[in-house]
Amino acid sequence: GDVRSWLLTLAGTDKSPLYVAVAGRRLPLYLHDRDFARAQEGWHFDHDTKSCQVKYANLPGDFSVEISYEKFDLLGM
Repeated sequence: GDVRSWLLTLAGTDKSPLYVAVAGRRLPLYLHDRDFARAQEGWHFDHDTKSCQVKYANLPGDFSVEISYEKFDLLGM
């Protein structure tokens, strides 16, 4: 069958990304894993396992997934 959705796991990241975007559109951040589990798309950073999970619907054609670790501070948010 056709791929309907993707789940990416980035392991061994020391800090949370600033944002995650698919095909130029930023995905919502879920702070709690239970909320992420219920969502159709979005991302979640797990501090215990030092991993970032991203899920999104499969899109037709070529597209990019951007996981930004740009520097940021609380004043800039």
